[in-house]
Amino acid sequence: MIRNILPYQEVTPGKRFHQQLNLPPQTQIVLYQGNIQANRSLERLIYAARFLDPDIVIVLMGRTRGKILTQLEALIAQEGVADRVKILPPVPYAELLSWTASADLGLTVYSPGYSDNVRVFLPNKLFEYFMAGLPVLSAPLEAVTEIITRHDTGVILSSLEPEDVGSTINTLLKDSVAWNGCISTPCEPPVNSCAGKKKVLDSFNYMMSYLLRGNQEKLRLKQRVKSSISACMYWVMQATMCG
Repeated sequence: MIRNILPYQEVTPGKRFHQQLNLPPQTQIVLYQGNIQANRSLERLIYAARFLDPDIVIVLMGRTRGKILTQLEALIAQEGVADRVKILPPVPYAELLSWTASADLGLTVYSPGYSDNVRVFLPNKLFEYFMAGLPVLSAPLEAVTEIITRHDTGVILSSLEPEDVGSTINTLLKDSVAWNGCISTPCEPPVNSCAGKKKVLDSFNYMMSYLLRGNQEKLRLKQRVKSSISACMYWVMQATMCG
């Protein structure tokens, strides 16, 4: 299996969210980072906010798409949780991990039933959370669940009801010192990104050498694998980062 995993980076924890939002130093930050869009189920976090313990703030940070920002802001006002849920714009990617490391808990709370893609995907934010030293609270997404449970780096929600999400966040933040995974100390993702990229490059080179021989049968094969090659190109471009 070739996983879409980011190269490891060193990161130093800080207080960037506290400074940006003028929060007391004891405030604990629960972070969702990434695109803010309909299939991310972010309204669930807004409904969960009223069940949070004092001094816990949820931060949604990322690029908004469509009307979702207006909808989320209206829901925050409706629920009366403007002091518990904050929305921030995206930051330059070169700075992202320093922001991530300023949080206490990372979130992936997508609804597994939204689509097959959501059910099985492995988002980059998961590995960004790991590198920043955050435990992860996730919905029961197949690929995410496999990584978290195998490496003891977070908790999988058994219920996505707002009260259950809120109470699980409270429990995790109270008991974070007991974690054995990537807690408090930034760590390398539990699977190797460069090894995966090497597999992609090897597969890509093999396909291209095969296709360029030029007979009709192989040209038909070329059409069938065209989409696969396109998907590989991102990693081909990124692979040089691994040396």
